[in-house]
Amino acid sequence: FDQPLDPARTTVEVQVSPGFIPALIEALPYLVDYPYGCVEQTMSRFLPAAIVAKLLHELKLDPVAVERRILPPTRRGPNGEPPAAGLGHLDDVVAQSIARLVGMQNPDGSFGWFAQGEADPYMTAYVLRGLNIARAAGIAVPEQMHERAYERTMRFLAEKFEPALAPARTAWVLAAVCGLPVPLDRLDDAKRQILLRTFGDLYAVRDNLTPAGIALLTQAAAALGRSNELPVLRRNLENGVVRARSAEFGATAQWGRTTNYYDGLEGAVETTALSLQALLAIDPQHPLADAAAAWLLVNRQSGRWSNTRDTALAVLALHGYARSRGDVTGGCR
Repeated sequence: FDQPLDPARTTVEVQVSPGFIPALIEALPYLVDYPYGCVEQTMSRFLPAAIVAKLLHELKLDPVAVERRILPPTRRGPNGEPPAAGLGHLDDVVAQSIARLVGMQNPDGSFGWFAQGEADPYMTAYVLRGLNIARAAGIAVPEQMHERAYERTMRFLAEKFEPALAPARTAWVLAAVCGLPVPLDRLDDAKRQILLRTFGDLYAVRDNLTPAGIALLTQAAAALGRSNELPVLRRNLENGVVRARSAEFGATAQWGRTTNYYDGLEGAVETTALSLQALLAIDPQHPLADAAAAWLLVNRQSGRWSNTRDTALAVLALHGYARSRGDVTGGCR
């Protein structure tokens, strides 16, 4: 600031998160309160809500009591109550989001950015990725919607969409398909060859991939069991990190750009979240995982990140990190 602060007219709000689970729950009111909009916003609202609803149920925690405890005074009602669409309504949010996604799916199984919009590989893969994660967490998702999204995403890969223009987006689509809990040897030969060919094409041009592309390709390699390529991708991931250390925050690690980017897959929050997931996939105890999680926590603003998508990806990455460390109750009880 170029002017001294007047203590009598200045209010400073300090938020302290004693654990990773409280930190990710703090982001939920922003996502849950966000009005329904495009497919991306609906998906970003649905998935963290579903995962945290399941987590709160597993921990036998009262959602309203948790929210009342973690929300700062400025986010509460006049009597200290949480927002009307807060954590106590997560089940409703999940049900409404699924219903909206069913209505937004195109007849060919794809998703666009908006309901019945032009088929978009990235957005179809985003929905598929979310449905995979939700299903793996034991959350009921419509079987037909899931299967149609999976088949259409496989066709995107078979058609070799824009491979030379956006390899990072191809890696995003590949990682989403590989997230389906089906072993490679149980796929039919045609699908298996599509995945292996796409992986091989991307691996051959890995020097041209963005940090997010490397993280996504690493996730795919782990899912496909590519033991020969994983050590190389691990080194690529480690070589792309930006490390820092401070007295206030300790060691942090980040990937991607903090400024001057257009595509979300170039931004630091999304890229660091995807990189953290990749680290956990190849080595849950990787030393960079702690620093990456710390960077995500440090770079929140009022308990959230800059938009619904990077907030959703950061919440999911921190949820995976907390589970890998056994920190599923810290600060909530």
